[in-house]
Amino acid sequence: MTSPPSQYAFIAKQWPALHEEAVRVERWAVEAPRTACFYARRAIELQVEWLYANDAQLQRPWGDPNLSQLIHGVDFRQLVGEALLGRFKVIKDRGNDAVHRTAPISATVSVLVAAELFQVVRWLALTYGQDPSAIRGLRFDK
Repeated sequence: MTSPPSQYAFIAKQWPALHEEAVRVERWAVEAPRTACFYARRAIELQVEWLYANDAQLQRPWGDPNLSQLIHGVDFRQLVGEALLGRFKVIKDRGNDAVHRTAPISATVSVLVAAELFQVVRWLALTYGQDPSAIRGLRFDK
């Protein structure tokens, strides 16, 4: 039996490593929520690193900044706006919970994280993608 195409397929060609992590989130969101949250955090790390490497208006914080420092940088906040920053924070925080906490993570939480990830990678594709018109109107299907 073949799996349905990924909802994240729109990033596969331009950002294959990010796509690979996003597909893992999608695959594990219901069956293994902790795993899905871990991969979602990994995905935004890849995305944030790509942004700092490819957008000249972003000034990387000094030293060896962690993900939290990168997404809370003034330049980054101005670039993405407060609403999208909130999505990055949800993914980061639930990913941290997945790695560092023993409490169970529900499928409800991991599906929410998958939906938030969809929105941040959709923004990436709309902002930096080779064909933003192909992304307009895409919605996440829980």
